Amino acid sequence: MKIIQLLVLLVCLAAQTEVRAGLSPQQTQQAAANIDTLLAAHWKTAGVTGNAPISDEVFVRRIYLDLAGRIPTAEETVAFLDWKQTGKRAALIDSLLARESYVSHFYNYWADILRYKSHFVNTANVVPAAYEKFIKDSLRANKPYDQFVREMLSAKGYAWDNGAVGYYLRDPEMPLDNMAITSRIFLGTRIECAQCHDHPFDKWKQTEFYHLAAYTIGNRPMNEAFGSSRDAIRARQDAIDADFKKEKAASTDGGKAAEQRKKERLDAMEYRKIVGIIKGCVGQLFSPIGNERRAESLLKLPSDFEQSDGKPGDVMTPKPIFGTASELSPDDDRARVFAQWATSPENPAFTKVIVNRLWKKMFGVALIEPLDELRDETKPMVPEVEAYLEKLMVALRYDMRGFLAVVAGTRD
Repeated sequence: MKIIQLLVLLVCLAAQTEVRAGLSPQQTQQAAANIDTLLAAHWKTAGVTGNAPISDEVFVRRIYLDLAGRIPTAEETVAFLDWKQTGKRAALIDSLLARESYVSHFYNYWADILRYKSHFVNTANVVPAAYEKFIKDSLRANKPYDQFVREMLSAKGYAWDNGAVGYYLRDPEMPLDNMAITSRIFLGTRIECAQCHDHPFDKWKQTEFYHLAAYTIGNRPMNEAFGSSRDAIRARQDAIDADFKKEKAASTDGGKAAEQRKKERLDAMEYRKIVGIIKGCVGQLFSPIGNERRAESLLKLPSDFEQSDGKPGDVMTPKPIFGTASELSPDDDRARVFAQWATSPENPAFTKVIVNRLWKKMFGVALIEPLDELRDETKPMVPEVEAYLEKLMVALRYDMRGFLAVVAGTRD
């Protein structure tokens, strides 16, 4: 037992300097104390008293659950409780942040946020496998959060060269839906309603959504051996569907005859059936294995656009929904410019969201709820702590482990 306890303690000590690359142990302790002071001042103003500090027995169980996703073993618990050295909580925090269990636990956390699936629709299996590896490798290397996001939002190429393309191939050929998800995940902005009309409950206009989506409209799944045939079939199906809508609108039988006519025309596409058989047998050979950017792609307002600030068919130039982004030249990769704008420390929404995500991961409730619906009137529960945490994250250069070490080291 003594040998096991000694090994556990040595692991804790060895990890302490490895994880805190951004802050020294003393700076981490001071940052945590600053948060405690701000919270205490807020409680005093509100006329409430904070709970007493938790015991080592409670701490060791809670910190393992928070950072490793499991409870400690009996040996790990006894080793921690018997350790008499000061600063043992901080040493254990750093040890847990340096372990593979942290990678596994936070991979599950990010896979949920990013809507990761082990099998993508109509996409080669190499894509989700490479995407999973990208996420895990990023966590294992403690890749700065802004870099992690920027690599996904600017991703292109083949999956085996750049697993980050999985972010866009999660929603192949759905650039508008993908942009709605991107805004919500990384910028805390629920702009999806503006995809179809001006937002009824927020300030966003439909044209603003389309200007934003114009940055990534050029994303396309690449290297489909059967792509041209598939596109021809889809064009034929679209033409049949358009004829059906016209026939139904002019019908007097509720569209029954039009529906039958549509079915007969689709069934007559024998080549469509053959394609289905081929793809079912060797679909991996004909599925997307990467993401490319088509610079010539343009985004236009839809044919049913009815707002006063544009007309159907207007070409939308890329523009951010707040702040400023770099001016675009003809040779610029629009998605890369978008990624730079979205992840900039000058973009307050970006920092605000990740700060609240990690705070909520540790404590169960964010300082801003809901954290993915920021509005002009949004107010954090403790403004002073929110402001401090945002400055801390920028100072740490988006070091998630360093940030978690500070938060985990608070009085709790």
